Amino acid sequence: MVWSKSAQFDLARIDDYYRDIDPDFANRTGRNALAAARFLLINPFAGPKIEGTRYRKWHVPDTPFLLFYRPENGRLLIQRVRHYREDWQPIL
Repeated sequence: MVWSKSAQFDLARIDDYYRDIDPDFANRTGRNALAAARFLLINPFAGPKIEGTRYRKWHVPDTPFLLFYRPENGRLLIQRVRHYREDWQPIL
């Protein structure tokens, strides 16, 4: 499993934003994002394919965030982590 620099930055940004507002939510989001990525490593085609891209998306449980990823040569590339209400299509 490989987390792109952008995905790492996204997780850090999410943690920075929510740490002071709701530390439990910030921690849960990080844990759940990692658990979702582990699930996708075992089930790489579980998320629906995003039309017109090479990517798939997966909802991070108990959060408003989506993982954008693609299976590639037997590994999993996590490209971005974004809020589902964001206009995320231009970043893929």
